[in-house]
Amino acid sequence: MSHHQYCHQAAYTHMNPRPHSRTTTFELPVGSDLLYIRSEGSWSGGDLTIKSSGRQDKSTVNVAVTIEYCNKRLLNLFRVCKMQSRRSSGETGVGIFTPVDLCRCASCLHSVRVKTVVIFPRGEHLSPLWIKKLETNVDNTDLAIDVDKKYLCFDYLKLCATNGQVSSIAPMFMTEGFIQTSNAGVCGSFMATRNLTVKTINGSIKGQYVSLSGSLDIETSNSPIEKATFVLENRDASKTSVLKLETCNAPIDADIYLEGDTRNPKYEITAQTSNRPLNLSIQTMPVDSTLILSGNTSNKSAYISLPAEYQGSFNVRTYNDRAEVVKSTRRDPRGAGRTRVWWSSSPRNSKTIVSGLSYWPDGRGDLDVPNGSVALSTSNAKATLEL
Repeated sequence: MSHHQYCHQAAYTHMNPRPHSRTTTFELPVGSDLLYIRSEGSWSGGDLTIKSSGRQDKSTVNVAVTIEYCNKRLLNLFRVCKMQSRRSSGETGVGIFTPVDLCRCASCLHSVRVKTVVIFPRGEHLSPLWIKKLETNVDNTDLAIDVDKKYLCFDYLKLCATNGQVSSIAPMFMTEGFIQTSNAGVCGSFMATRNLTVKTINGSIKGQYVSLSGSLDIETSNSPIEKATFVLENRDASKTSVLKLETCNAPIDADIYLEGDTRNPKYEITAQTSNRPLNLSIQTMPVDSTLILSGNTSNKSAYISLPAEYQGSFNVRTYNDRAEVVKSTRRDPRGAGRTRVWWSSSPRNSKTIVSGLSYWPDGRGDLDVPNGSVALSTSNAKATLEL
């Protein structure tokens, strides 16, 4: 009887399509230069959970791989092993492999599933344990991280999956991070000292994403970036903190917080979608900061709101609808009693283009004019800038 026949039979003879399981455990050195989890093959998919525990030995990381199955003979199709890099003795991990040409019909896939749990030790409260580098590269796997930044942090974190959701249950902290999946979403709370990249296709991006001194690169397609908060902090005025939001055929709806304790911090934001609304709200930005912002969609409305701290030019345009700039009542964000300078114009009384300038003068004439800029555009729908 073939493996397909065993699985097909089990799917109809058991209420539980996977009544049996086998677990293999490994201990990896917590101080490794690189720790990794890798899975490949038609049936290697399942669930990967990464968490920390005060009961875990301080010197090791525990990896438990459980294969749930319908028939014992299916275990012969799996290879689960500890791996050691040939490049360096400090790079170690666990691999889960099956042949790539196995049947992927519904009954076969339901008859076997891999559940992997990685348990890190914890540091002390507010004195977290730092892991040098963690990487995952797993096929057809949902990835859940339950690691609180108060106890465990990462110098470099790279989470790669296919056809599976990536989610963080507790706030995560890393120096640098890269998260990528496909045909599923990313959600949770991720904070990086420097750069953080989050990419998927055909999956939504939700949650909170923070960069303390670098960039945020957020990208998907055919799915929304929504219920999302992005925080850019600038700690070095000589560098520009960058936020990139990109999707297509789906909305972008985000709150953005620009922060910084340096003088005259600089920020750059680009937001791009198509055929769905664009909605950005800049909630905060430092006084005397510079913002370069570009927002673009098509065939749906485009909206950006800016706080009183924004100073610079603006250009709002659409086609076959109306471009509008809403002037809100604002107080001097510096508290110096200044009156905001404001002007706007439209070429030949056009209703589709509005451009202008807004700033708080310091009495220095042309030196007052700031170099911030906002460009907002769409087509066949309304474009609105509120400041």
